[in-house]
Amino acid sequence: MKVEVEHLEEAIKTLNTGINTLRTESGSWQETLKDVQKKIADDVQSTIETEITQLIDHGVSVIGQESRCNVDFVAKRSRIELIRIKNELITKRNGLAQKIGIPPIPLDTVPPVKPAICIVSPSSLDLTLPPDRRKTIDISGYDFDSAPIVVLLKNGDQEIDVTHPYLGQTSPFLISLNVGANGVRLSSNSQQFIVRADGKQISSINIISPSAQQDQLTNPVRADQEVGNGGWNGSIAATDGYVYLATPDGKLRRGKISSSVGTEVIGDAGWNGSIAAADGYVYLATPDGKLRRGKISSSVGTEVIGDAGWNGSIAVADGYVYVATPDGKLRRGKISSSVGTEVIGDAGWNGSIAATDGFIFLATPDGRLLRGRL
Repeated sequence: MKVEVEHLEEAIKTLNTGINTLRTESGSWQETLKDVQKKIADDVQSTIETEITQLIDHGVSVIGQESRCNVDFVAKRSRIELIRIKNELITKRNGLAQKIGIPPIPLDTVPPVKPAICIVSPSSLDLTLPPDRRKTIDISGYDFDSAPIVVLLKNGDQEIDVTHPYLGQTSPFLISLNVGANGVRLSSNSQQFIVRADGKQISSINIISPSAQQDQLTNPVRADQEVGNGGWNGSIAATDGYVYLATPDGKLRRGKISSSVGTEVIGDAGWNGSIAAADGYVYLATPDGKLRRGKISSSVGTEVIGDAGWNGSIAVADGYVYVATPDGKLRRGKISSSVGTEVIGDAGWNGSIAATDGFIFLATPDGRLLRGRL
């Protein structure tokens, strides 16, 4: 019995190491879990091995295509599960230790599991868009099964529960709110969606009414925070917590957005031109006028999806790719295996463009930033 207690204590120490590592090195969450799984003694491993395998699988899913949570969040969630598993072993160890006169080990406090939101897409709802272009609001996160989630619509002074039948859960990591033609009924008084779990607000989504300004920014925007000290020459794009850089020497680099951004090479050659990124893909408008697309990974390759005329700055949003051509026109095309475009802006679109949440932004050659509705 004493040998079994000692094996359990070794397993508890291994779990402690993993718990501490997840707190300080969130980027290596998967390696940490695999290391814990490997080191747990054979006689206590059978059920723990299965639990950790499930934990790894959940983490991969939540970072992958179904959701867009960052590694810090997944590490925090994994740490909670390791504390729970550790307490199970402590309880078992204390039961055996009591029989042979060994003092007990105190249990750790397990933080409560509750729904958490990582990304809301789109981040705001633009009522100037037609219903077929604003069908759903997708909410990505974790532990959506752990507590009832309620969505309220703020209409003036009223808060209306629109959870049923408009909120649907497609996976443990994704819920969607129907705001299309057969979805939540909205009006000019609609101001905001409020998302609550267990009666507490966990997110809010602003609703932009048609009366909002449509021409350009009413308040000046200042770029006064330096987050990259050198080497940021080229075309940039940002999505899902990362910034991408196409350098003059043809490389594609990626860095995690923070107060100080460093980068890694994820594309070795051929990345000359204007880039945009959205929905797991990076797009490249090459100097010879082609539009290429590649799935974001540690090594990005591309395919041609536009044969000609893609000279200029590009942006991607809501299933469309936009190009500001050298002659000052703004063109738009629906993303597919072969993208054609239509003119949606006749003149004045000289400069670099970006698009998000129903707006298109233009950085003009004279240093102004303009905004317009799509």
